[in-house]
Amino acid sequence: MNRPAQSSPIGSALREFIRLEGAGGLLLLAAAVAALIAANTPLAKAYAGLLDTTVAVQVGALVIKKPLLLWVNDGLMAVFFFLIGLEVKREFVEGELASANQVVLPGLGALGGMAVPAAVYAALNWGDSVALDGWGIPVATDIAFALALVGVFGRRVPTALMVFLLSLAIFDDLAAIAIIAVFYSADLSLEALLVGVVALGVGLSLNRLGVTRTTTYVLVGVVLWVAMLKSGVHATLAGVLIAFCVPLRAPEGRSPLKELEHDLHAPVAYAILPVFAFVNAGLALGGIGLQDVLHPVTLGIAAGLFLGKPIGIVVFVGIGVLLKVVTLPRGVTWGQILGVAWACGIGFTMSLFIAGLAFEHGGGAYFAGDRLGILIGSGASAVAAWLVLHWSLGPPRAGNRRAGTGADGRESELRLRQGEGTPESVPRLARILVRECRRLQGATATGRWWRGGGSARPLSAGDGGPSSVRALVEGLAIAPRRAPRPRSLWRRWAEARPTAWRSAATAWRRFSRSTTRKARSP
Repeated sequence: MNRPAQSSPIGSALREFIRLEGAGGLLLLAAAVAALIAANTPLAKAYAGLLDTTVAVQVGALVIKKPLLLWVNDGLMAVFFFLIGLEVKREFVEGELASANQVVLPGLGALGGMAVPAAVYAALNWGDSVALDGWGIPVATDIAFALALVGVFGRRVPTALMVFLLSLAIFDDLAAIAIIAVFYSADLSLEALLVGVVALGVGLSLNRLGVTRTTTYVLVGVVLWVAMLKSGVHATLAGVLIAFCVPLRAPEGRSPLKELEHDLHAPVAYAILPVFAFVNAGLALGGIGLQDVLHPVTLGIAAGLFLGKPIGIVVFVGIGVLLKVVTLPRGVTWGQILGVAWACGIGFTMSLFIAGLAFEHGGGAYFAGDRLGILIGSGASAVAAWLVLHWSLGPPRAGNRRAGTGADGRESELRLRQGEGTPESVPRLARILVRECRRLQGATATGRWWRGGGSARPLSAGDGGPSSVRALVEGLAIAPRRAPRPRSLWRRWAEARPTAWRSAATAWRRFSRSTTRKARSP
């Protein structure tokens, strides 16, 4: 009796992440549109008043008093960065970045996707010291928007391509964290920094002592956040630092880190990021003219996102492949890499966040320019990514839907394609193979059009190895899927004609011999 193929925990987490982030991207778009409507209608005054509403929290002598906009950017976004820290730790410990071979390809892409956009922005704003502070704006990637766009193509997207996008986005997040910590921190307070260091040490000690209650780490994280807020280092970094302290595994077998990650995904994707987009994307378009579009800050951000991102990712990955440092994943083409690279040019949420940090000391002179550049660059990148992916992925094939039955069938085929077949899932592939072979014109179960054609017998018996499974599945993927043409009456007569002529000739010879014998007989 065949047992159903079980999905791996990492694969399930990956699919859940993609589903939540993809749906969150649609909410982000709706929130951004709502902000633009509010900023360009009679609601503009109420919208501005909402953002300037002062909210204060006081505990004894400790007072935190900020407008609502900064509570969102410093407070709610700290939860977002906390989730990023959890995801980064999981990926590097047991996920897609756990081995060095898996790190190099997205690492090269991320390096190019950071260096080239920053260089493009700096080249267009050279000589303006205030404007140069915004060099980090086009470096960022909005993973929610990117996944929502790529997810539109469904099962046409290879799993390896989606993993490449997620891994590249993780490196982008790490780079954004480093940029915020190093370049956008000012007016440091040594006393508050010392309190933050002590809080971080407590978190690390709790991890070493085996404390697995997530509430304890959250309380320490609140103390660390307040210390960071008062120290001059951006408060959102507290979320990343305390996330690294949360243990991945507990002695009883559960994972505190994964539990926190699962609990936070929905609130972050469906509430925190849309709220952030709503309070930051409101750009009044009434007074914007051509001179604003052609401003060096606007052009630098838009060109960095639309041109710098795809050029940097594709060129750096190409150099790695040319030098044989890395190879493209199986089934992934250069057109698909270009499409994903353009999707990384959607910097929306993270670009808005870094823009607020870059120009918060500049008197607001470039606030309109940076938002306009982010909207233009992200929108153009989204359109280009969709066009390139639509062309490179090709139309959906009906054969893909017949490859398995439901989610289990699709999951088993994905694992078999990656060489992770098991004896339990091999008979399923054998049945798929026989069914597909019967559909091929002139093909049989022992045809020569796949590599490793002698593997059909062991696969049917359920004892094929991963290499033979992979070879047969690849053969199915490249085999022609043309249905046999129906035979017309003329074709049937033409095919039967040689037989008819042979029968007629045989009958004539027999008749001639019998006639000759009768004539010779007395």
